[in-house]
Amino acid sequence: AAAAKRPGLEEVKDEAGNVIEPALTVHALRHTHGSALIAAGWDVQEVSARLGHSNPATTLRIYTHAFDAARRSAARRDRLARLYGEADLGATRGAS
Repeated sequence: AAAAKRPGLEEVKDEAGNVIEPALTVHALRHTHGSALIAAGWDVQEVSARLGHSNPATTLRIYTHAFDAARRSAARRDRLARLYGEADLGATRGAS
């Protein structure tokens, strides 16, 4: 708890004392790290080893949503590439 207070990671409460933003925990950071690895394209064995899971099935069970989202994102990119062509996508990335 003291480690969270120092950098300002403790819970945030409103005037009535209701928690409006929970404290950032080591567990939440670990889960965010695992999700970020999956989004970056790491496979289940790599993520499992990185997080110290004894079995990749544990990683799949916990992070199913992240693997599904990564697959959907890749499928969307592929559909857009087929629809607009790779060259067009590259040209529009820098244009905003």
